[in-house]
Formats: sequence, structure tokens, C-alpha cells
Amino acid sequence: DTFEGLSDKVSTPKELERNKLMGYEKRGDVYETVKETFKDFNVEIIKGVVPDTSPQVKSDKIAYLSVDMNCVQPEFDTLNFFWDKMVKGGVIILDDYGYANSTNDQKAAHDEFAKSKGVQVLSLPTCQGIIIKP
Repeated sequence: DTFEGLSDKVSTPKELERNKLMGYEKRGDVYETVKETFKDFNVEIIKGVVPDTSPQVKSDKIAYLSVDMNCVQPEFDTLNFFWDKMVKGGVIILDDYGYANSTNDQKAAHDEFAKSKGVQVLSLPTCQGIIIKP
């Protein structure tokens, strides 16, 4: 996570504009707040832009992956990076999968990824999608 909003490096102009409209850019840098919140937990918080930071993840077996970056390319890169690390029966949650509009680029990328792996995305009424690794 950048903890500062979307990065110009990996975001499209459309994504950056949506970020502004949603008011996310006004939150500023929340890295220190997140570190303080999770200080008593056994977690490693990695700050930076995906996919640059992906190799810093030390886990080789992933059972649960939540993908919510509001940006197509980092989400697609994340799915590709973690797929081989996902255990059989592992669950991937795609936060922005099912929004009912014709411009949902995230859904299209998620569907493309799923098709390339021979799986399908289950669309939930929460607008999320789920992939379970066979």
C-alpha cells in the first residue's frame, strides 16, 4: 500500500480522477496511523507501490488474499504475483469486482485473470468477487 492514495506511476488518468471525486486524496499519508493501529499484532506493514513492493512479501503460502487497490494494474499484478503462492482452497476477495457500470475496468481485468487460470469469479451482492483456488 502507498498509504498516500493512488500513484501516478501505475494509475490511469481515469483512476486518478475517480480518486479525487471520491475524496481519497484528501486523507493524506496514513502510514504512521496504520503502524500504530497494528503495533501489537504480528504483521509486517510494507509501504510502496505494487508491483515494486511485492517481492518484499516473505510468505510462500497464502490462504486469504484481499485485493482492494482501486487501480487495475496493481491489482492485476498482485493476482499474478500471489497466484502460485495461494494454497488449494485459498480465497481471493476482489473488493471492487461487481459494480454495475459499463466502465468497470477492474472487473474486466479480474475476469481476464480468472480466465487465464481456468477459474471463475463469483460475484457477490456486496459488489465483491471471490476466487477460490482449485
